[in-house]
Amino acid sequence: MTIVRVDRDSVAMGDDVESHIVEWEFPDHACGGDVLLRALDEHYLASVAGAVAWSLWLGEFEFGEYRDGSPRLQEVRIHPAALVTVPLSGTPHVQILNSFLLTTPFPTASWADPSGRFGAEFSYHSGGGPIEVGDFRTWLAKDRPRREAITRSAH
Repeated sequence: MTIVRVDRDSVAMGDDVESHIVEWEFPDHACGGDVLLRALDEHYLASVAGAVAWSLWLGEFEFGEYRDGSPRLQEVRIHPAALVTVPLSGTPHVQILNSFLLTTPFPTASWADPSGRFGAEFSYHSGGGPIEVGDFRTWLAKDRPRREAITRSAH
């Protein structure tokens, strides 16, 4: 069995009252992609009103505890492995960012901590989702007057 300590960002003030850290057991052939599927299947990622995204980060973590004994997961050297976009309605989509991180079996990965444990972290990104490049260009152009005003007031 492989143990993976998983954490996610809080999405609101009331959401950060308790830790989101969980430890999941996986068979030895499991990989980062299995962590992502479990997070989606078990609704581990918080639901919010609006289109949002979550990025899955894998790599080297330090494992510890806070003064109160609750588990801690600290990033050492991590990399984005996947992006999950959650539309206002409909099905989430997964964008693969690093297939190596998503498919390497945990026991063969070089990023375990000294005791053989692995970590995974989900970062929350509010206010958006995927758009086509032309739409992005238009969106950015509409924001130009605001940026110009900020620049003028800074001088």
